[in-house]
Amino acid sequence: GIDAASFRTQGNADHYSRSALERRAALRFEPDIVRWMQSYYRTFVSPHNNKRFKASHGGYAPIDREEMLAVQIKICKALFPPDEWDFAACAESAEADWQREVGADAELMSRAQFFDSLFEIVDVWTVDISLAEYVNFLKAVFHRITVAGSNVDLHPDAGPKTGSEA
Repeated sequence: GIDAASFRTQGNADHYSRSALERRAALRFEPDIVRWMQSYYRTFVSPHNNKRFKASHGGYAPIDREEMLAVQIKICKALFPPDEWDFAACAESAEADWQREVGADAELMSRAQFFDSLFEIVDVWTVDISLAEYVNFLKAVFHRITVAGSNVDLHPDAGPKTGSEA
């Protein structure tokens, strides 16, 4: 598979063409991807019983700052090998994402914002722009987080980068 360092140091200019950006954006609403994001939401978002909050967030319970930061840290831990994982760096990144996505003073994130945030992670960390790649990534990360001792390959079809690809 591909290591975390490869994703931090390389990019693929082809993924930023107009057509690639459109394909990537369209994947956000694919039913299989939405179902997996819903699995994350049901697993990690505490059900808030306050009807006012649900009404103001499309009928779904919002996720609060503490919950979302915990989800982001779990995802971060799933993405990095144990010897590269740094709690403080992940927490700082999660806080920066929260501020960028909902604002520094916000205490709640809507379900749609949660899906957008999760999709951004998938979009950045996947190798190809394909429904199968995005779904497999969501499944693998979910499994790594929810199953003790799991080390499911995040990119089962991708070999290690070599030579000029690295």
